[in-house]
Amino acid sequence: MISKNTWINDLRNMYDIIINKKVKKEIDIIPYVYAKKIAHAIYNLANDPRPSRCKKLTGYEGIYRIRIGIYRVIYSIEDDILIIEVIKVGTHNQFTNKTVNNV
Repeated sequence: MISKNTWINDLRNMYDIIINKKVKKEIDIIPYVYAKKIAHAIYNLANDPRPSRCKKLTGYEGIYRIRIGIYRVIYSIEDDILIIEVIKVGTHNQFTNKTVNNV
């Protein structure tokens, strides 16, 4: 059984997740089956911002991506203030270096 103090400490170590309107619109146009998986993966980032399946994007500081089926979620991590910002959600074909640079 988990003690109350352990549970409270876990809550303190959770990251806040920021999803802007543009990303919400990107998720809205994705078929429900994938959108549900994407939402679940984003939610899980609050507890584990660097899951084993994440990749750090080369040439960028603090920018990562996770793969959910044919879709990718690009996000940044601010460890000092415990914030994750979802930058873009889309298929592999929709991503270029300009995509991350323009955000």
